[in-house]
Amino acid sequence: MRKKFAENSYELQHKIKRQNQNRIINLLAETGGLAFGELLKRTGLSPIGLTRHLKELEKEKRIQLTIKDRKRVYQLGEKPQLEKALAQRLEEILGRLFVIQLLENYIKGEHIIKTNVKQTLEDFLKLFNIPLTTSLAQKILDELVI
Repeated sequence: MRKKFAENSYELQHKIKRQNQNRIINLLAETGGLAFGELLKRTGLSPIGLTRHLKELEKEKRIQLTIKDRKRVYQLGEKPQLEKALAQRLEEILGRLFVIQLLENYIKGEHIIKTNVKQTLEDFLKLFNIPLTTSLAQKILDELVI
């Protein structure tokens, strides 16, 4: 019982760490770069916690520290920029595959109405283990004009 609790505790800590680091990466991606103080305000992390995350992200080359206007600014490193480009390309490909699937359904005689599109989208995303709540799914649903 104690071992299982320790494993769950470790998993929870790891999940929180990953969420905090992803929040930092997303903030830097949205803004183009932030100083430590601004990251501190926007993340709500403690100074020590933020410092630890930033050091680890720097070590992994996911972020880099630069000097802008005599200020130390954290920006995305090479790795997240590549990941972002790959994610965008993957979204484009999945979007096209979904449209192809919709067209195939239409050719088979299935009517395209919003409820069918949502169900088809859910089925399609399940193939790739992507939850319907992702930005990709929302983007597809928002852009469909029916």
